[in-house]
Amino acid sequence: MNKGVVTEALFDFIATEKGMVVSRPLADIGYDRIVDCNGKLTRVQIKTSSYKQNGSYIAKTSGRENRRYIDEFDILAIHIRPIDIWVILPFSAITSSAMRIYIDTKSAKYVNNWKLFYA
Repeated sequence: MNKGVVTEALFDFIATEKGMVVSRPLADIGYDRIVDCNGKLTRVQIKTSSYKQNGSYIAKTSGRENRRYIDEFDILAIHIRPIDIWVILPFSAITSSAMRIYIDTKSAKYVNNWKLFYA
């Protein structure tokens, strides 16, 4: 099973259920989805994480071969599989090619932050 494909399908389902229109680009580019929310188009990169270390989940924020994204998407949506939550943050919040996600502290404001699409 390809975790990335499953995660993208789950994102599509939840976003659609929340009233957003989700489109998939035909080319392999720096984002996975375009979300139309009340007429506002947003480029979304979707990731998944199951790896926990020292109380935080680790999520890769770079592309293939650790290629850094440079203004290629607007929102990063990370599904934390073991606890089934989404961490949804703006591109500007990404500080490195891998992030430590602490659900109860620093990252709490981004947990299930679907309202970011409406901002």
